[in-house]
Amino acid sequence: MPNYSEKIHALSTEIPGAISVLLVDAESGMLISSIGSKVNPEVIGAGMSAFASAFNAVLAEMGNGAINETVFTVGSQFHAMHRVTAHPSIYLMAIVDSRKTNLATVRAGVQRAAASITL
Repeated sequence: MPNYSEKIHALSTEIPGAISVLLVDAESGMLISSIGSKVNPEVIGAGMSAFASAFNAVLAEMGNGAINETVFTVGSQFHAMHRVTAHPSIYLMAIVDSRKTNLATVRAGVQRAAASITL
């Protein structure tokens, strides 16, 4: 039984300063679910999909696998993206106010949630 809505909601309340949490299919760019209202989830999801697709293509050319995890710092935000363990083309992303938490908390929360999501 799918649990992704519950996991996304839990992650958004677990991480201090969470702005948005998204679940996106990187192959199609489709936004599966999101929570948070300070960003446009459709735009963020499409951008995340484009990034993952482009970088995965580079990794394939190099003979490597696909992105498992990536973390960006953007101004006063952390953007953490992790591949959902059970669905390799699906990524979980959290956008967080970096003034309210630390990167280790964000990364650990996203990893834990991504490992337990079912669709």
